[in-house]
Amino acid sequence: MKTKTLIPILFLLFFSYPSFSQISAPDTSSQDFSIINIHADFPGLSVFLDGDSIGKTPLNNYKISVDHHTLIVQPPEWPVWDRGEFSVTFWAAAKDTLTFKATFPQNVLVNSIPYDAQVYLNDQLAGVTPMMLSLSRSGDDVIRIEKEGYVAFETKPDGSVKILYAELKQREEWRQKQQAEKTAKEKSIRNNKKLLISSLGVAVTTGLLTLHFRSRGNDEYALYQKASHPSAMNEHYDKAQYYDGLASISYAVFEVSFVLSGYFFLTSRE
Repeated sequence: MKTKTLIPILFLLFFSYPSFSQISAPDTSSQDFSIINIHADFPGLSVFLDGDSIGKTPLNNYKISVDHHTLIVQPPEWPVWDRGEFSVTFWAAAKDTLTFKATFPQNVLVNSIPYDAQVYLNDQLAGVTPMMLSLSRSGDDVIRIEKEGYVAFETKPDGSVKILYAELKQREEWRQKQQAEKTAKEKSIRNNKKLLISSLGVAVTTGLLTLHFRSRGNDEYALYQKASHPSAMNEHYDKAQYYDGLASISYAVFEVSFVLSGYFFLTSRE
């Protein structure tokens, strides 16, 4: 009886074994790749992964291996000087879904008359004119150009603007202040020129007097040395001291006038 029961069991086992052997192991291949999505400001931009072209933007559900990768998206109108390519290096883990947004700021040359005006981007000081400014393509960036004494210039440029030029208008009160300062400076220069001529005249005169008095003092001292009579010696000696004193005074005036001449010369230049 036992033999009759065992035979059907063995028979079923024999025919069912192939079906067990055909059951596949868990599929782990789906764990060996990641998915990336690449979006950009512009459609149709060339996309490169590890140096190989993989398509154009927008690129969705692209499978890549688990590894480090370098993604590059070329800018529109490539090649261009005013903006570089979008590049990022990343690690792709198994089952990851990564999304990248390639943005290309619009570079704008900002200039003004007068130059050296302060440039503010969204209320943040960015530099002075002339300068290159990077803007987003949203059209929400606000550029303000300011300079002391001038009316501020403000604008929201769109993505098509490449050169922004502002001719600042001078404030009336500042213009009047500048004119008053210019008039005062011109008057000061004229006065200093007159003083320069006067100080030069004094310097020349006192210089010549110094030479004259020094020469007379030397002559009187020579006569003092040659004199034999005491009264003549005292007379020539007193005159030598007198002329030496005059020479010292005139030389001091010469030095002062010479220094003043240098000062007036520097301050009389426009």
